[in-house]
Amino acid sequence: MALQMRKNRTITILAIVITAMLGFFSTNCKKIEPERLIIIKTGTVEEVSQTSCVLSAILLDVGDQGVAQHGFCFSLTSNIADIAFCSEMGSKRTKGEFTDVVNGLTPGTSYHVWAYAADGGETEYGQSLSFDTPPFEKPFLETQGPSEITFNSAHSGGNILSDGGSEITERGVCWNTSPEPNIGHAKTTDGSGPGEFGSNLAPLEPDTKYYIRAYATNSMGTGYGNEHSFTTPIQPIAPEVVTHMVSSIEHFSAWCGGTIASDGGIPILSKGLCWSATEPEPTLADPTIEFGNDPEPFNMEIAGLDHNTEYFVRAYATNSEGTGYGDPVAFRTLFMCGSQLVDERDGQTYFTVNIGEQCWMAENLNVGVMVDVSDVQQDNDILEKHCYNNDISNCDTYGGQYTWDEMMQYTLVEMAQGVCPAGWHIPSDLEWKIMERALGMTVEESDGTSWRGTDEGGQLKSGGTSFWNAPNTGATNTVLFSALPSGMVWNDGSSSGIGDFALFWTSTSILETQAWYRYLHTDETRIYRVDGYRQNSTPVRCVKD
Repeated sequence: MALQMRKNRTITILAIVITAMLGFFSTNCKKIEPERLIIIKTGTVEEVSQTSCVLSAILLDVGDQGVAQHGFCFSLTSNIADIAFCSEMGSKRTKGEFTDVVNGLTPGTSYHVWAYAADGGETEYGQSLSFDTPPFEKPFLETQGPSEITFNSAHSGGNILSDGGSEITERGVCWNTSPEPNIGHAKTTDGSGPGEFGSNLAPLEPDTKYYIRAYATNSMGTGYGNEHSFTTPIQPIAPEVVTHMVSSIEHFSAWCGGTIASDGGIPILSKGLCWSATEPEPTLADPTIEFGNDPEPFNMEIAGLDHNTEYFVRAYATNSEGTGYGDPVAFRTLFMCGSQLVDERDGQTYFTVNIGEQCWMAENLNVGVMVDVSDVQQDNDILEKHCYNNDISNCDTYGGQYTWDEMMQYTLVEMAQGVCPAGWHIPSDLEWKIMERALGMTVEESDGTSWRGTDEGGQLKSGGTSFWNAPNTGATNTVLFSALPSGMVWNDGSSSGIGDFALFWTSTSILETQAWYRYLHTDETRIYRVDGYRQNSTPVRCVKD
């Protein structure tokens, strides 16, 4: 009973004590909150290049005071103790996502990265991520196709699509006559850096096939674009021209033309003719006439020329490289009969006259060097003449007197030029007959010998007795032939007949020593036809070719 009471008493005391303690704690203790922690999670690694990347992370909690520093830490191993460097993004008092662009990475390297947040002496790290930076590469680019191709240049260029991770220090286009050209061959240098660029390729050779590639150089080497090829055209030159023969020659005009054998590889700008009476190789500085700018053959009239004048004409064609000329062609405009003939050999002038359809000199020829009448005229490339009685004034009045062979310049060909001016010749016996028939003589009469016809001789003789001795029968000079009584120089050196008769050689020989000639006399109105000794000297009349 006593033991039971003792137990109950102890329980009661314990209850009182516990109750008292509970009351004490309930009235004297404050509420205690749990301490907040820094919690960070590494996010992603993006936009990785040779030297940079973009990192993200999330601060799930920043503790009670925020963090004094945060960012990302890098290591070359997966051991956090080997961290090499950390980025520092500064303090942060709020939780949430953050990103950082990290530069200065090493190309071709494996990295491990942790997001971190630090407060005081404590640093919290997120989980580890790993990534690899790509290595540096040669540039990657494309080549622009060639354009503006000439015989010695072309245009091209390139577009750098990737710099390979390092600075482009040189760029341009290289070319060669073999495939896969490189910077060891001909090249342009067109600055540096990425993007598009143009290049002028020069100098090139004409008519040559070239291969081209754009190039770009960085620290890893030189990259090349795709290859193109092209062929330069033949080098343009001045046109090649052929001059046509001159045709339809008249007194004051003629026709000529040309063919463009080659236009030089470029368009013709103009073509036509140029001519000169003094320059054997006329140019555009002389008179010209233009005939369009196409490469077709052409023919055209040259007008406004002088009569009886020698001209030189050349066809021409012009392109941007210059003017090409054909070979010069010489021609002489027709003589305007009735005008004065100028002998270009010595400048002497002679009146001319139309008789029928023939054009005759109306004065005796007086060309050459006087030799003594006792000297035989020689075949020595010198025109020699006799003057009646060795008096030069008689040559000035009546013309020179020539042996038949000297007159013919030692040929037997009828109608040879002989001592006549260019474009004129010694009339043949037939040509004298044609003239006589134009004066009224019949064919039968003209074919005869000795005195023939009626008044034909009178029509040829100059009138009056100033030169002719009386009576100068029937002298009317109706055709203005103006024959003068020159007499002749005989082969023995004597002179006779001045004032009484006129003699004219023809170019028709009869025998080795004889040739036909015509004879007019003061007492006669007719014309005498007879053969004469070729060593005698008589005046000469020329007829137009």
